Amino acid sequence: MSIAGKSLMRARNLRNSFEVFGPAYPMLFLKKLVSRRQANGTLSQFCGSGLEIGGPSNFFRPGEEFPVYSVAARLDNVNFSSRTFWEGSLREGDNFTFSPHKPNGRQFIREAGDLAPIPDQTYDFVISCHTLEHCANPVKALHEWRRVLKTGGCFALILPHKAGTFDHRRNVSTLEHLIEDYRSGTAEDDATHFAEILEKHDLKRDPGQKSRADFEAWITNNIATRGAHHHVFDPALAVTLVDYAGFNVITAETLPPFHIFVVGQKAGRPAGQASDVSRILQACYERSPFKEDRQKRNRYGQGSNHR
Repeated sequence: MSIAGKSLMRARNLRNSFEVFGPAYPMLFLKKLVSRRQANGTLSQFCGSGLEIGGPSNFFRPGEEFPVYSVAARLDNVNFSSRTFWEGSLREGDNFTFSPHKPNGRQFIREAGDLAPIPDQTYDFVISCHTLEHCANPVKALHEWRRVLKTGGCFALILPHKAGTFDHRRNVSTLEHLIEDYRSGTAEDDATHFAEILEKHDLKRDPGQKSRADFEAWITNNIATRGAHHHVFDPALAVTLVDYAGFNVITAETLPPFHIFVVGQKAGRPAGQASDVSRILQACYERSPFKEDRQKRNRYGQGSNHR
């Protein structure tokens, strides 16, 4: 890219940042560091044997927002295909490398919602970064991730914040819709949301797409590319979904440029029994760098589970 082209991209990113975050944008990197320090107390619960769904992810690398790779003793991985746009070629077996200083983990080639070869309560923790939005049936996926997690084990989930991504023109999905997808047995070939995606996707915020035609082909071939965001998330949906799936929510944060970060612990209660997450949501919205969150933070008072 030319110097002029890079300058234009920087100007566009800065403009988008002010639109998304508001005048607080210069403080975002400081807020990111503060959030990282706040998360360090939770990080100690990710030291054992774990499973990552998707990835590997920069979010979990040393020095990044939640450096699980630095503390994990062992990490296995699940990806949907032996070849993906993000990871290239993959091969099932003991060849998943998450740290040059630690032994390889097991690479599974499986759908995120079908971990049949993995026994119940295998792992001390489960992590996933920007994968669940690509699942057509997220409740089913979360039930599987919970199944392979030991009771009391921890779960870290990162999802894209609607306000910071190319999904900002779409409506946030509802928990009721996700539950209905689960009850209906929605499969990964589902195309329900494709028309909405093609209509409202903001290509200006998606530099990976060369043209509208390329993007349409990308979505149309989703069963191979898995590029579609079937559902759209904000902090309230992310937290209530994790709670509904049978995790006690420990913390929830929003981080620039487009992350929702939720940590939960596998609860003794069964999935489907919602608890009161209003305190977690209130704190998350008050700390959020996103203008959209700050404008509605007063909605999340005590006494509501926001389903």
